[in-house]
Amino acid sequence: AKADTLEAAAASNVIPFGITQAQALKMDASLTATSFGYVTAKYTLSAEQTELIPGLTYLKDFLTVDEEQALLAEVDNKPWDGENKSRRTQQFGYGFHWRNRHSKALLRLPSPRDRMPQAALTPLTRLEKQGHMPAMEFQQCIVNDYVGGQGIKPHRDREFFGELVLGISLLEPVVMDFKCIRTHEVRALLLEPRSVLVMQGEARWLWQHSITSAPNLLYRGKHLPRGRRTSLTFRTIQDESVIA
Repeated sequence: AKADTLEAAAASNVIPFGITQAQALKMDASLTATSFGYVTAKYTLSAEQTELIPGLTYLKDFLTVDEEQALLAEVDNKPWDGENKSRRTQQFGYGFHWRNRHSKALLRLPSPRDRMPQAALTPLTRLEKQGHMPAMEFQQCIVNDYVGGQGIKPHRDREFFGELVLGISLLEPVVMDFKCIRTHEVRALLLEPRSVLVMQGEARWLWQHSITSAPNLLYRGKHLPRGRRTSLTFRTIQDESVIA
C-alpha cells in the first residue's frame, strides 16, 4: 500500500491524505501539508528561490512592524462583514460578493470605504518604486481575517479583475497552496508576517491558490500552530461592465 501511495504521488507530485500524518512523515520527514495532500520539500517554495511559479513574486519582510500595526489598527477600527461564514471580511473601493460572477458583480462603496486603506499607501508606493509592480491604481481591496483553522477554497480571482493581484500578509504565518489547472501539479509557499505576494501571468491565470482549513499547519515536517492571520488583497478592474 505504501508503494502504491508513492507511485500515485510521483504521478501528481502529491501524496494523498489516505494515510495518517505520522505515516506520511515516516516516508518523508520534510513533508508539507496542503489542501490537496502532502508535497515534498522539492515542491515547497521559499523566498530564496529565484523561480517560484512563473509570474509569482514573494517578498519576505517587506512591511515594517509599524506598517503592519498601522494596517491592523485601521481595519480593526472598521466593522467586519460576517456574511462569509468561513471568515470575517472587509472590502474597499468596490464591494464584491463571491456568488455574483458576471452582471452587477461589483458595487461602488460609499465613503470612507470608497478608497484603498490609507495605511497601505506607503508600502504600495514602495513596491512600485522598487520595481516589484508597474505603476497602477488599485480599485478593489478585500481584507480576509482568518482565525484558527479557517481557510479558503482553491480558486482564481475572477476574470473581471485585472492582470496583477497583490496580497499582504499580517500576523501569523500560513501555508498557501497553488495547483496548476493544466497539469494538476501542486506547490506550497509559507506566507510569513509582513510579506507581500504578487501574482501575474501564469501564476494569476493558470494556478489556483488556497489555504487549508486544518487547525494546525505542517510545514517541512514541523507543526506550526494557527492563530490570527489577516490578509489584504488588492486588485484592479479590467471589465467594468460588471459594475452595478
